[in-house]
Order: sequence, then C-alpha cells, then structure tokens
Amino acid sequence: MNTKRSRLYVVMGPLLGILALVLYVMTLSQGAYPGESANLMVTELGLNPLGFSGHLLWSWVINLVAGLPIGPVSTRLNVLSAVCAAGAVGLFFRILADSVWAGIPVTDLNVRAANRASLLAGVVGSVALMGAIPFWYAANRFHPASFDMLLLFILAKLLMTFIRRASIGVGLVFAFLYGAIAVEFATLVIFGPLVLMGILYALWINGDLRWGRVLPLAGCLLAGMLFYVPAAWHLQGSETFQLSQGGGFWSALLFVLKGQYQLIVKSLPEVGWLLVIIVGIVPWLAALVVGRRGLNEEKDWGLYTLHLILTCVVVAVLFNVPFSPWCILGPWRLLVTPPLSPWFSGRWPGSAWQPRPA
Repeated sequence: MNTKRSRLYVVMGPLLGILALVLYVMTLSQGAYPGESANLMVTELGLNPLGFSGHLLWSWVINLVAGLPIGPVSTRLNVLSAVCAAGAVGLFFRILADSVWAGIPVTDLNVRAANRASLLAGVVGSVALMGAIPFWYAANRFHPASFDMLLLFILAKLLMTFIRRASIGVGLVFAFLYGAIAVEFATLVIFGPLVLMGILYALWINGDLRWGRVLPLAGCLLAGMLFYVPAAWHLQGSETFQLSQGGGFWSALLFVLKGQYQLIVKSLPEVGWLLVIIVGIVPWLAALVVGRRGLNEEKDWGLYTLHLILTCVVVAVLFNVPFSPWCILGPWRLLVTPPLSPWFSGRWPGSAWQPRPA
C-alpha cells in the first residue's frame, strides 16, 4: 500500500517560515516601537526600575540576544520576535497538514487526494496566520506573543506525535515542557483539561493506559512546574515587587500565581465576550467534533453548509471585521490565541473543498 506523504510536505514548512521571516524583516520596526513594545523592551533590559517582566523563559532568551555584539540591541530584539513568528508559521503548517492527514484513513485510492487536502490545509492556515493583523503586530516589533505562540506550536506538535504512537519518550518531554511553559504562558492552564483527555486517550487507544505510564508523565509535568520557583525568585529580587508588595519567596510565588489567575479570568472582555467565543472558540470546537466526518463521509448538504459558515467566519476574522477578536480586544493587551482558533479551524473547510476520489 502506497500511503507516503508528498515531498512538498517536507519543504513547505521551511519555505513558508522563510517567506514569513522575509515579510516581517521587511516591515520590521526601526528601534523601539512606541507604546507597549517600547515599555516591554525597557523593562526586559532593566532600564525601568519600576517595571517587572512576568515572562521568565522570554527574559532568559532576551538576555542571551542582548549580549550579542551585533548591531543595536533594539534591532536584535525586534528581529528575535520576527524569527520566533517565522518559526511559528513554519511549524503551524506541519500541525495543520498533520491534523488533516491523521483524520483521513489513507489508502491507495485516496492517497493523492489526502496529500492535496493536507497540503492545502497547511498552506491556507499558515498564510492566514502569517498575514493576520494581531500576529503580524507581534512579529515585526518586540513582543513576547510570537515567542509564546512558537512554544504553543512546539507543544501541539509533540502532543500530536504522542497521540499518534504513544511514545513514552515523547510523552515525558511533552509533559516536562508543558509544565515549564505553563509558567510562561497562562493559556496552557486553560488547555489543561483538554490536553489531559488527549494524553489519556492516546494511552488508551494504544493499550498502554496504566499507572506505570501515567505516573512518570505526571512526575515530568510537576518537574516542569518547578520553574515557578525561579520565577518567584526573579520577582522577589525585583525592586518593583519590594516597593509595591514586599515579603519573601512565598509572597512572591503567591503573587505570580495570582497574576496568572488574573490573566485567565480577564482573557475575555467584559463587553463583546460572547462574540469572541462565537468566532474564536465555536469554530475550533466544530472542527474538532465533525472534522473527521467532513473529510471522509459522502456528500451531505449539512456538512457543506457548515463548511461555508466556517469559511465565512475565518475570512471575516482574517480581514478584521468589527466582530473579530482583534477588533474587539484591540492592541491594549495583545491576545493572539483567540484569533488563532478560527485560523486553526479554517484548515478543515480549506481542506474540505477538495474533490474526493470515486
């Protein structure tokens, strides 16, 4: 049986990443971009005695880049955001293409159609992400959102690999990184129950759901979460914390946890939260629930209608219509994840507009 992936699958991710990098570098901010980006930059570089960064991993990367003797430090940090965003675009192609490929029982009869569908899904979703306003906003100036999205996509790729073959090595790496990155990226706390279901499902379908597998995964997750310790130490040693809060290590740790809690509960706006859910979460859930059926079953006008609706939502969000998450939330506190979910669900209608073999 010939079920090999297309050769384009190997090269399209890097090509899209390079294209994104060229795009972001050509539109790169010259120096510190006024507003949030400039404030973040002076805070991360230690030039603002009253500022504090809540991004531990991002701060470590910044210290490495800031120490390089190449060009102005502001340019280096802006390029860092562009590189992270370009890497995220390239990885996003793999995630979308793999998710569609995994949803199709590939045989000799449909291998070409499956390759076309997966490639089209990856290209459409990655190009949409590349040119979407909130992601571009974070890519051509200094901002941690592009770094956070790169970490999110790395975790998504590892999780998809684990679900496919339940390799204990991949699972342990994923669990450790998930715990560590959760310190950096509060969105992972929200995704926690869904990820747990995916892990247990992967172990179950591979006949490996037992304590000998679950406990090591839980241990690696807790080991990764130990990054809360240096995050609290980092906060405790800052002048901002001592002036505003004071206290020792446990007070700093509690402050970090409260900060993440506030980010989660305020992730939806008080006005327009229902629209954000409708265009940001519902399409993603719809793609997860009926994606496999829509890619494999016979013609169904109900599925065609759903394809059309999701396509309209994705295109509308891409062009920043008044009810899009970016238009509602604005740049005052950049959130890339809400607009990201319709782009992810867009891989399904994008791949579904494919002729199926008879």
